[in-house]
Amino acid sequence: MIIMFLDDGLGRDSNFEKCIESSQIVKFKLENLGFLIAHEKCFWLPSQRLKWLGYTWDTNIGKIFVNEDRIMKTEKKIRFLIDETNVGVEFFGSRFLASIVGQLISMQIVIGDLVRLNTRCLYDCIMGRASWDGPVKICKKAINEIHFWSISLQKLNDAGVDICKIDQLDIVDIEMFCDASDVGFGGYLTSDLNAKLVCKEMSGNWTLRERNESSTWRELECVNRFVQTFDNTFSDKTVKIYTDNQNVPHILRVGSKKQKLQDIATAIKQTCVDSNINIITQWVPRENNTHADKLSRHTDHDDWAIHSDIFDENQ
Repeated sequence: MIIMFLDDGLGRDSNFEKCIESSQIVKFKLENLGFLIAHEKCFWLPSQRLKWLGYTWDTNIGKIFVNEDRIMKTEKKIRFLIDETNVGVEFFGSRFLASIVGQLISMQIVIGDLVRLNTRCLYDCIMGRASWDGPVKICKKAINEIHFWSISLQKLNDAGVDICKIDQLDIVDIEMFCDASDVGFGGYLTSDLNAKLVCKEMSGNWTLRERNESSTWRELECVNRFVQTFDNTFSDKTVKIYTDNQNVPHILRVGSKKQKLQDIATAIKQTCVDSNINIITQWVPRENNTHADKLSRHTDHDDWAIHSDIFDENQ
């Protein structure tokens, strides 16, 4: 099996001799196609331990670890944050905090769900920013999360994760948290791709007609509007969608007998096909989706219009 990206790749086979053969075939074909190979960065001889995509793959013991340079980079920022808070500093740059959260998220394949559980208060602090260039106040609970990572990050990485437990569902480019209330919809995106995308938010209000639709309709339509709005951002990526409505993941998987819901699900799927978006949906408890819930209840006071009857009378 061979996995190839534009500038990187990995191959495997059943034994050493076959690995050598596959390696030489790939090298020969790349050179014949005119590619300039950076041989100093290549490993053409089979190895049971190598670094790839920011992880150390050890097939001898069947585990994956985050590369040590990434751990050290994150720990350096964490130590700086702790040192500053110890002398009474309460405000930090939004981008700086987001970079720490983003780096932790990028390790989720190895670290696991503890990343989500122990960055929630940091997220809340980042959400309180006035702008990406402005400072935010770090709360006591967020400081506790930072102390947790200062103690636990290296230990968790030393334990690693079994290769057999990793599948394509663990590898996502963007995570989307969304929610719908009786007045509107809202949510946010997170990603380790770049700090600018961390905590990108969107919210809106329902019309009077839409408010009368079922809660499942509103939740599904919320997903639809996010996918439609961010289709360029999502293009060619895997997006994991978190919703606190248990019907939404099922409908997006198999459809619905209710035509209104089926129409929305079809629209979402079509957008995904057009923009080559791979979506994964997962139910999340309401208490773990509080910020999206808050955004869904935000009222846009500039979202108003004159009723058509009144407009006609005053023409």
